[in-house]
Parts: sequence; structure tokens; C-alpha cells
Amino acid sequence: MSRIRKHTLDLSPLRVSRDFRLMWTGSVVSTVGSMLTRVAIPLQVYDLTHSSWRVGLTGAISLVPVVLASVFGGAIADVADRRKLMLRGLSVGAVISGLLALNAVAGPKLLVLYVLAAAAGANGAFASPASRSAVPMLLPPELFASAQALQMLTFTGAGVLAPAFAGLLYRSIGPAWTYAIDAVSFAICALAVYGMRPIPVANEDEKFHPRLVVEGFRSLKGRHAVQGSFAADLIAMVFGMPTALFPALAAARFAGHPRLVGLLYAALPFGAMIVTLFSGWTRTVHRHGHIIVMSVVVWGCAIVGLGLVRGIVLSLVFLAISGGADAISGVSRMAMLQLATPPHLQGRMQGVGMAVWISGPYVGDFEAGGVAALTSVDASIVLGGVACVVAMVGLAVALPAFSRFDSHDAGPVVDGDDLELQLH
Repeated sequence: MSRIRKHTLDLSPLRVSRDFRLMWTGSVVSTVGSMLTRVAIPLQVYDLTHSSWRVGLTGAISLVPVVLASVFGGAIADVADRRKLMLRGLSVGAVISGLLALNAVAGPKLLVLYVLAAAAGANGAFASPASRSAVPMLLPPELFASAQALQMLTFTGAGVLAPAFAGLLYRSIGPAWTYAIDAVSFAICALAVYGMRPIPVANEDEKFHPRLVVEGFRSLKGRHAVQGSFAADLIAMVFGMPTALFPALAAARFAGHPRLVGLLYAALPFGAMIVTLFSGWTRTVHRHGHIIVMSVVVWGCAIVGLGLVRGIVLSLVFLAISGGADAISGVSRMAMLQLATPPHLQGRMQGVGMAVWISGPYVGDFEAGGVAALTSVDASIVLGGVACVVAMVGLAVALPAFSRFDSHDAGPVVDGDDLELQLH
């Protein structure tokens, strides 16, 4: 029994911190709703245009607002009450989902759909650094990796349940009700966050100023391990994330079964969820660089497999493998970032990270849709997977401080403007 507990998900953060427990519980509900919208928007765009390129354009339009919102949201999180920022983000999210529902009822306009999709992405990017950077304020350092696994379970679990039913809901009750469910989920999460205690501000005497954003980017100087982790995520998302092609892929491979598209969206988080449930071993991981490199290579190879196979079963298997690899990479990336960043920079570093993590899939959607328009859906998937593997190997060679990063060899985090990660 002890061996099983050693390798299963560590629930200690939920037992140790009441506020983390409330934040995590609320996020479970809101993430399910957000996943419904994440599937409904590309489906609605595809129904209106029958174009994978236009589905990918949804992400491209959102890119600039998302990047700006994440870095400014991170800077504000360092000088404000993170709890209040989370509440405001949840309120705005509910309004945007309500507007998506009204647009669907009134007769969907593609331009309005693009604008609201960009607004939803920007709002999520603005609020996320506050919740992500709250973890070090609520838990001791030895529980950071376990907290990340729990947060990932929220995303992956919702990603399995919601997309599996999103296609069915979308076709059965329509996009308007699908968006309305998301609005309600935001409200439920807001009630949970409202019950939390105010989170102490790391920089009590400092007010927001645009220079704080610049300082967030400056803090990356010399921290090659963190730079490499951000670059690794971009490589995986830009080249190996073909979600914009899922509607067309389902239409081509599963003709006559349009509702199976939801399974494609669910397969990635399903693989990640299974890995996360048995993530107890990550508590002892210290060679985070090797873990990230190997995980992204496995991700790329699985995407190549997706492009080469036929049939629903093999397609879902390769997507699940890629999702599992991403989960392993994600735990190491977040633990590395949180442990290497002092309290007064947590929000800004999370903001920079969010700019990478959120914008990557948008660029990937545009890339995958564009290559598919020039070649074919299958060719776009295979070429993206190959590019992912090649680029990841190149990054590992170019940044040895990243690929060889070992937390046992890392020097202490310096609490100052000249923060650097010292590596042997």
C-alpha cells in the first residue's frame, strides 16, 4: 500500500491549506465550463465557414491581446490582492460567456465571435498569473510540485469530461446553452474564491507602473533554465498542437459521426489526467531539464503517429500519449519556475509564462491551419510533429544549462533585481 501511495497523486496541499482548497475546488468547476467554450468556439466557427484556416485565425486574432493581458496581469498581481484580481477575472469571464450566448441566439456573427474569443482569452490571461502566483503564498516549497499536479488534474480532468460531452451538448442544445453553462461555472467559482482570506501583497509599498512589466522580462536575464523551459513549451505548442484541425480531421476520418470530434479534444487531457493521477513520483524529481526534453520529444513523436494512422482508436491513443507527455513536462516546468523565483517577482514571472503558455496554442492553431491549407490535414500534423522533435533537440544542444538543469545543483534564489539562477 505504501508503494502505491508513493506514486499516486499527493493530496497534501488540500489538507494543509484551506485557502488553496477553496481556490482549487472553485477552479474545478470553472475549468469544466471554460472547456465547453473552448470546444464550442472552433465548432461554431467551422460551422459558419467550413474552413480550418478560419478556425486557426481565431487564435491568431487573440494572440496580441492575450500576450499583453498576461504580462500586465502578472505585474499587477505583484502589487495587488490576488484574491480580488481572481474575483474580477471570474466576473468578467461570466459576462463574456453571456455575450457569446447572446450572439448565438441573435444569429451568430463571425466578427463578433472573433472579438469575444479574443476577449475571453485576454481575460483568462490577465487573471491567471494571480491564481498561479498565489500558490507560493499558500503552501510551503516542498508542496509546490504536488500543488502543480493538483492544478493540472483540474485542467486535464475537466478537459476529459467537458470535451467528451461538448460535441454532444453543442449539437443537442446548441451553442447558446453551452456558453450559458460556462457563465454559471464562473459564478460558482467566484463564490469559492470569495470565501478565501485576502492574500498578502508581496510589494505593499509599491503601486503598479509599466516599468514593472519591463522588470519582469529583465528578471529572465541569465536564467537559462527558465528561458529554455519557456522555449520548450513554445516548440511543443506551435509545432505539435493541431487542435485547429480536429473538426476537419473528424470529418475526414469519422464521416457520419460528427459528435466524435469531442473525443479528439478529450484525448489530450485524458492522457494527461492518467499520468497526473500517478504523479506522486514527481516529488523526488530533481533533473527537471532532462524530464522536459524527453517529454517534448515523446509529444512530437506521438503527433507524427497521429498524422500517419487511421481510425478512431489509434488516433485517440496517440493523442493520449502526447497529453501524458505534456503533463510530465508541465509539472517540471512549473516547479522550476516557482522554486527559482522570489516572492516579489512571482506574479511577473507567471505573467511572462502565461504569455508563452497561452499564446503558443494560438500560434500553433494558425500554423497548423495554414500548412493544412497548403498541403493537407494529415501532412500538416506529421510535419508539425517532426518539426517539434527537431527543434527540441536543437534547443537542448543550444542551451545546456536548461537541458542539464538539476535542482540539487542550483544555487539559492537571490531576492534582488539582479536575480540569476546559478548552475554548476
